[in-house]
Amino acid sequence: MAYRADKPNLYAWLAQDHPKGLAVLCCLEDHQKPHEKGLHCHALCGEDPEIPFGAQRYPGMIRVPRFGATHNRQAEFTDTSVLPLALNFFEVNPSGGDLL
Repeated sequence: MAYRADKPNLYAWLAQDHPKGLAVLCCLEDHQKPHEKGLHCHALCGEDPEIPFGAQRYPGMIRVPRFGATHNRQAEFTDTSVLPLALNFFEVNPSGGDLL
């Protein structure tokens, strides 16, 4: 996860550890660019997708809500709120396993 309070920008990745490298399954983002402002995610959808190891973005990922759509979720982030927000979005229980 990467967060800059001075921008503010939020980037959080859900990835699976594998001997060949990390496989990014989904990324949660919010950047304060006027055309991309608002919380959104990028994910690969479909049956049995091939996810390349080590890539943060790759062909086939879709953005939800789509680019240019009205965002219903505007958020103010703090140093203490970004990690719980990402864990909740990805439905990760930090006490249930290891976080990298």
